[in-house]
Amino acid sequence: MPLTVDFSPGTHDWAYWDAKIRDVLAWLPLRGRDEASAPA
Repeated sequence: MPLTVDFSPGTHDWAYWDAKIRDVLAWLPLRGRDEASAPA
């Protein structure tokens, strides 16, 4: 299984995790989501 690890700089505060969860949601192949509704 391929694995990618991203060790981003900075403190792991709420702003950090908000940005990371957006990255994960954009990456996931969620059903019913098209490009127009993808997180920015």
